[in-house]
Amino acid sequence: MKKPVLEFQNISMQYGADPSQSRQVLSGVSFQLEAGRHVSLVGRSGSGKSTLLHLAAGILIPTTGSVHLAGQEISSLKEQQRTDLRSRYLGLVFQFFHLLPHLSVGENVALPGWVAGAPKTETSSRVKELLSRVALADRADDPVGKLSGGEMQRVAICRALLLRPKLVLADEPTGSLDDATGGQIMDLLLEMTEAEGGSLLYVTHSRQLAQAADHVWELHDGQLRTSEPTAGE
Repeated sequence: MKKPVLEFQNISMQYGADPSQSRQVLSGVSFQLEAGRHVSLVGRSGSGKSTLLHLAAGILIPTTGSVHLAGQEISSLKEQQRTDLRSRYLGLVFQFFHLLPHLSVGENVALPGWVAGAPKTETSSRVKELLSRVALADRADDPVGKLSGGEMQRVAICRALLLRPKLVLADEPTGSLDDATGGQIMDLLLEMTEAEGGSLLYVTHSRQLAQAADHVWELHDGQLRTSEPTAGE
């Protein structure tokens, strides 16, 4: 078995300090996500899918239990330490892209490199490489506002992969796209993550897109149900 890149140990998450008004979102969730695996996460709206991703990224801290990212326990770290760990090991893809409108296409992709203090020549070369792979090399100097939704998500995927993260977390990456474009983006995300040797955990409302992963996991009433490998495994 490969070493897990992400591990949850008996994670519970409760919103609200007042017991009479608090809401239990996750209860006793434990799993290991092995390096190189692609896992989709499904479940009803409000089942805790986004909460689970935010816990994995160290954006939220669990009520009980521990989260391990790349072998490091992150839930007891200070906020800046979690931020530093996130920048080294994680790539994030969101439903609504979260691109910066005042930056060009290439600058949006380069942003994680600037924040991490990576060498400028190395970052520039990596930006060109990634944009070429998503057929946007000729749009590097364009404002992101000139792109279609599908093109914006391709830029967001490039940004997430810039620093070659061990794990990519994607929250409904096709949710704001039409079915045809969404399918193309999902294929691209899976293909590029695999080519980079990274793991992928993505939330989707589409059972069809979920089946493209190695495994489909489901959240139901705060409990995580893991599955056998999908037919593509």
